[in-house]
Amino acid sequence: MTVVSDTSPLNYLVQIGAIEILFQLFESINIPGAVRDELLAIRAPAATQDWIANPPAGMIIHDLSFTSDPTLARIHAGEREAIQLAERLGADLTLLDDRMAREIALARGIPVAGTLAVLDEAGTRGMVHIPTSVHRLRNTSFRARPALYDWLLDRHPAA
Repeated sequence: MTVVSDTSPLNYLVQIGAIEILFQLFESINIPGAVRDELLAIRAPAATQDWIANPPAGMIIHDLSFTSDPTLARIHAGEREAIQLAERLGADLTLLDDRMAREIALARGIPVAGTLAVLDEAGTRGMVHIPTSVHRLRNTSFRARPALYDWLLDRHPAA
């Protein structure tokens, strides 16, 4: 399965101590250079910077040139490049949290999932404790509608 990720899912999974689930679920993750650069940026959390400075073997970083595309002008560089990389690779799944980026990707026929969907799948497979993961996620700058958190907690009640 070919999976591409934007910055957000990687950043937040690192912050909540659950980044390993991506590689258990998908084996490898493809990211464009802009995503690596955003994860290394000075404003990124130290844990995220440390993680991407020594990425796991399953992380495939693509330093490619990307074309200017006016339909992608309203989203950040990492999202733009992730969408273009997904198109180049014919990705089976692209991990995006930003609503506008998700809408653009879906309009282009690119399958998408976000951080909460990744946690849901990992919870279903017993890889993470969802109430703990949701608690940790709520203590970051990650934003989602309360109903989405409630949906995830209802699907995975505390054991």
